Amino acid sequence: MKTMTVQLFVRKADRESQKAERWLKERRKDFARIDVDVQPPSPAELESVVRYFHGDWNSLFDTTGKSWKNGGFSWKVFDPKSELLAHPELLKLPILRSSHQVLLGFDAGKYEKFFLDL
Repeated sequence: MKTMTVQLFVRKADRESQKAERWLKERRKDFARIDVDVQPPSPAELESVVRYFHGDWNSLFDTTGKSWKNGGFSWKVFDPKSELLAHPELLKLPILRSSHQVLLGFDAGKYEKFFLDL
């Protein structure tokens, strides 16, 4: 049986990250947990994620978070890739990733399908 590496990018204090992690553990799914506050995603990791969103870097932003609001990103002109690399706290989390799928945020139904498709 082929084993697929699944990564879950989280932030310890993020509620959606906590829900995703709990869901995976309750179903005994194998995954590598990556806390972005401890180990921010590399440029290559972010580029592999954004490919699933047709190169739309803006889709990776948590536009409801404090960092977005406090940084004034709603009205700023900025380079999305540079900002995400410099400020990983702007990422929409959790990010669930395998070699051929990526999910942003937590949705139990989408997580079920994600693991069926592995």
